[in-house]
Amino acid sequence: MSNPKYGPGYEKSKDKTRAKKRVLHLLERSQKSEKQLRDKLKEGGYEMDVIDEAIEYAKSYHYIDDERFARDFVRLSCHNKSRIRLKQDLSQKGIDKDLIDIAIEEEYEVDEVELLKDLLRKRHFDPEADYTEKQKHFRYLASKGYSTSVIRRAMDMEDEFY
Repeated sequence: MSNPKYGPGYEKSKDKTRAKKRVLHLLERSQKSEKQLRDKLKEGGYEMDVIDEAIEYAKSYHYIDDERFARDFVRLSCHNKSRIRLKQDLSQKGIDKDLIDIAIEEEYEVDEVELLKDLLRKRHFDPEADYTEKQKHFRYLASKGYSTSVIRRAMDMEDEFY
């Protein structure tokens, strides 16, 4: 689809410029992973070679860095998400498993038991409650990605809830 006035390749060049601008626009408000940017450009109807060039352009200026993205995500989210949940979220954002493991190992500095104790306090957990009520809290915490052992340790520390 070339424009006879400007010659062959004119439209492709225009698409490449628009794709680069789109990537920069998407990065203005928040960091994004490479996969998130690729998905957005695909949604916009750009061809793969145009997407690749736009991504490489942003990488050349260090605007895209999945390791930095993963570390920042873990650092900002560790106070309200479990390790398991962080791994799931980062995986969905297209971050490599090795980068996820490194980011969590180095940036996750929260004691999950303490975090859960605070959460249970906010949810008005009563250690003297009946089995059904305790199970309700247990299921809630499990749905947030916390392991069974961490949940049990947090719920068994009865004296610290008063």
